Amino acid sequence: MATAKRILLIDDDPAFTRTVKLLLETSGNYSVEEENNSRNAFATTRWFRPDLIFLDVMMPDVDGGDIAQQIEGDALLHGTPIVFFTGLVSEEEAVSNRIGGYRFIAKPLRRDQLLGCVEEILKIDRPSSGDSAINTALSVAARLVRPFKRQT
Repeated sequence: MATAKRILLIDDDPAFTRTVKLLLETSGNYSVEEENNSRNAFATTRWFRPDLIFLDVMMPDVDGGDIAQQIEGDALLHGTPIVFFTGLVSEEEAVSNRIGGYRFIAKPLRRDQLLGCVEEILKIDRPSSGDSAINTALSVAARLVRPFKRQT
């Protein structure tokens, strides 16, 4: 079984991160950590070492853009994909689907948009039709072999 991909949610709204966490974890593909204190966001990111970070733009104390800069400036975390969550988007940002060079998802979130974004960035493998055919063939072979094993 493949290791679950690690996703970090950084947002000052615990109800929001809890909802997103449950949504992602129900797929069984992700291990999700929440950080609701912007002052702790960088330390949590270093500790958790996520494969993907969702980061709120506007938070008290430390702005999401500042946290993103800290992450990009860190040798261990540099290159970790960051996607912003935001409720405020300019027309230009909406057209480009970028804020300061980073992808974003507008709040309120749509489930399909969130999961599509995660799958695209993390390249989640879905079984191909070939895999399905192989599994079916193995299942049939196992049923055929079972009666012979009982006789010996």
